[in-house]
Amino acid sequence: KADFDKRTKRLLAALDVAAEDTNRPSSALDAEGLAIQMRLTEASPNQVNDHLVRLRDVIERSAGLLGFPMDVWIEIIANLGQALGHLSAYDKLHDRVVAIAGEREGEVTAARLLLARGAQQMDQKRYYPAIRTLGQALTRLYKEESRDELFQALYLLGAAYERVGLLWAARGSLLNASVIAAGDLATHHSV
Repeated sequence: KADFDKRTKRLLAALDVAAEDTNRPSSALDAEGLAIQMRLTEASPNQVNDHLVRLRDVIERSAGLLGFPMDVWIEIIANLGQALGHLSAYDKLHDRVVAIAGEREGEVTAARLLLARGAQQMDQKRYYPAIRTLGQALTRLYKEESRDELFQALYLLGAAYERVGLLWAARGSLLNASVIAAGDLATHHSV
């Protein structure tokens, strides 16, 4: 009744035309990414990695384009992690987004992306990748404005260590989180 297939094909055709517009490079790249995202939702399992590689290429080419809506794409790619986070092609895409976000917005923004990714990996019971991701976030979070995120990263890291049987590492992470919480109590009178 809604002619979903017909409308999808028409929208994809319009996005493909917009992606060819060399006079508007940011809009063209955005359209190309949106078309890839649409095709990704309909892709068979053996096509997903190819679409993720193409999406990473779009993100790569967006560097230096001020009109490209990177903040929107950061959110889209972060949300894709719920469904596709187990794929190595997704990990490479996410790593590149983190690097670009760090260049554009700063270390704390990149660290927040890593923290969210680490939480996704914990939910997926992928503890070793979570340890790696959360470890990358930690060094960028040791700033006053990101103390809450630092505490959360240390807690998640401790939980990941505990799940893989590294109890002393878990203890160390949780002790560091406790020290930060105690410092907040002394400084701000709240935990």
